[in-house]
Amino acid sequence: MKLLRGCLSVLVTGIVLMAIAYGGWRWGGEVFPAVERMLGRSPTVVPGEPQPSEEIAEAALDRYQDLLRSPAGTEAMFSGLEVTSLIRFSFPGMLPPGLAEPTVIIRDGTLDLQARVARDRFPSFPRLDGVLEILPDTVPLEVGAVVLPFDPAHVSVMVQRIDASAIPVPRRFIPDILEAVGRRSRPGLPPTGVAVPLPDGLSGVYVQADSLVLVSGG
Repeated sequence: MKLLRGCLSVLVTGIVLMAIAYGGWRWGGEVFPAVERMLGRSPTVVPGEPQPSEEIAEAALDRYQDLLRSPAGTEAMFSGLEVTSLIRFSFPGMLPPGLAEPTVIIRDGTLDLQARVARDRFPSFPRLDGVLEILPDTVPLEVGAVVLPFDPAHVSVMVQRIDASAIPVPRRFIPDILEAVGRRSRPGLPPTGVAVPLPDGLSGVYVQADSLVLVSGG
């Protein structure tokens, strides 16, 4: 699941910081009242809906390992619930410290990455001193992206939107945010794209409808 590890790395290693910073610099008083109204906001849990679990993670991991032993070109589909369960229970070491409730929602061909990031994990940034004081202990972050082929060894994760504390960051700022958190330019890679290496044993990864599709490399 190196693809999801790469996505989560982009998600956590500075996007929330930069999003709030841009909000403070560009919109000032228009943003901060909205932040204050949303401080206590928590993800909505729909009663009766399946929740991530160790059992779901174990079953998904078995299917993933079976795929790696399959002939080249074999495909396996994983739901957002399965991917979330894998991240939380099968690969907990892939999560950076200070990240809670990582959730992957796949719908209409789009990958939504959600998490809560601990405020005390934010890097020191003098211009944000006044902003951080009004934030809760953890800040909800959501990144919407699509996964597209890039080259034989990579896929591109195209970031379409970033929301921090339910505040959308204008799309024109996304390239600058990605550059600030370590995006590397590559020929042919759009400025809102991040190249993520394909995991060993896979020849392709894409999103179809409400599933993440992995293609074995043989």
